[in-house]
Order: sequence, then structure tokens, then C-alpha cells
Amino acid sequence: MHAALKVDRTNKKGYTLVVVSGVVDGAVDVERIFSGLSGKIIIETAKVERYTTTGANAWMHYAKKLSESCDITYRKCSYAFIEQANLLSDFLGSGKVESFYAPYVNFATDKEYMILLDVNEHFKDRDLLEAPPLPAPDDDVALEFDEDDAEFFAFLRIQFDKESGVYKGDLIAQIDSEEAIVEIDDL
Repeated sequence: MHAALKVDRTNKKGYTLVVVSGVVDGAVDVERIFSGLSGKIIIETAKVERYTTTGANAWMHYAKKLSESCDITYRKCSYAFIEQANLLSDFLGSGKVESFYAPYVNFATDKEYMILLDVNEHFKDRDLLEAPPLPAPDDDVALEFDEDDAEFFAFLRIQFDKESGVYKGDLIAQIDSEEAIVEIDDL
């Protein structure tokens, strides 16, 4: 059983904080959640468990609409949120991701971690398609990133391309030429 959607809105000095948790599905009235918002908005989705197809599409539609009158920042984005940002190019509207959870694993102990990465700290001078190296929180063993770098960080490439003005629409996947050739027997 999944958690019902919960939304907390708090007016802070200079912005509105919107904390979303649970499941975003077709029953959610996304427009009602964000009604009356203007100016700077910070949306935290750390506890969003998943999006259904209809929930993700409704979110995307309203994020685009909200972007017309608001400055949106996404903070503490859940893995489920980042999955949708990578699947739907307009999922963020014109909003920018400030921080997000990324999956890492310690293969020596088989422990899995969701590590909060800050875009400005961890990707400032780096190739955006490469996970930053991190130590395990409980020992000095280096963690391994547990996703495909190019696929998982695609939303960052789009975000920074939009910021620099070079974004022209959906990205074409960058494929290593060796991976592009598959023997039929391998299928």
C-alpha cells in the first residue's frame, strides 16, 4: 500500500516552501495543490515515493503553467522525481533542481544508500554525466554509483543547457559506438 499524497505549504521570508510526500497519481488535483502561488517557490519532493503516468503528466502540465508566473526551485528531489524529470523533458517546467537523491552502493557490504547531491557543490566543475565519487557514510570505502551516469544525470544536462541558452529541445542520447553494435545472438 502506498502513502496518500500530502502537501505542506509554508510562507517563508521571500518564498513559499511546498513539501510534497506520498504518491502522485491520477486522483491528485495538482492545480489545487499549487493554486494561488506566485513569486519564488521552493518545492521539496524527498518523500515522494512514485508518480503514476497520469500523475506525472498532470505535474508536468502544471509545472509548465506555474513557470509562467513563478520562479521554481526543486530541492531534495526524490529518486522517483528524478526518474520523471529524465522521462519527460518538460517535467520541471522552467524550474531548476538544486539538490536531489542519487543511488549509491557499497559492494563490500551490499549496503545501498540514497545520497543527497547538491548541484552547485557536486557538479560545479564536472562533466555532468559522471557521478561524483563519494565515501560510504559508515567507513572509508568508496561508494559506487548504482545507475547509468548518462541516463540518470540527463536532466542536469538539459537544465544547464537551458541556463546557457543552448538547449534546443529533447536531447539525442549519446551512445558509445561499441554499445551501438549488438549481435543478434546477444538479444
